[in-house]
Amino acid sequence: MRPPPRAPPADPPAARALLEELRGVLDASFAYYNVFELPQMLRSAHEVAGLELAERLTEWITGGVPTQRCARTYGDALLAEARGEHEAAAEGFADAAARWHDFCVPYEEAQALLGRGRCLVALGRAPEAAVLLAAAREIFARLGAKPVLAETDELMQKVSSA
Repeated sequence: MRPPPRAPPADPPAARALLEELRGVLDASFAYYNVFELPQMLRSAHEVAGLELAERLTEWITGGVPTQRCARTYGDALLAEARGEHEAAAEGFADAAARWHDFCVPYEEAQALLGRGRCLVALGRAPEAAVLLAAAREIFARLGAKPVLAETDELMQKVSSA
């Protein structure tokens, strides 16, 4: 199951080309200095190119420092979700949410809560998912993150009508 579609990049082929180029020039120092950009980069790679590119970009995140482990944990959970491994993905997203919370990165914490909620919905555990989605929604609303807030609301609506 693929995560729900987001607003597509303005130019998906160009976005894919840039992400492909990154794979050839990035190293662990990028992951060290730009760690907070990694989850969005992985989400974008998955959106414009699917599982294969996201896997290639995730593999060089070594997890040598705690914030890299946050990004790697999230990336691994995203990949597990894409492969349909919802139980493993839900656990990974829970771990990622806790890690991002500890580093006071609310947007990524909420993204991980949303990911876990998606997985729990896929596993038929809607009541658990509803609690997580509400927590993610509260963070997204506080941050004014309208596109992902709309995505969260849509999933919450599906959960409440199930």
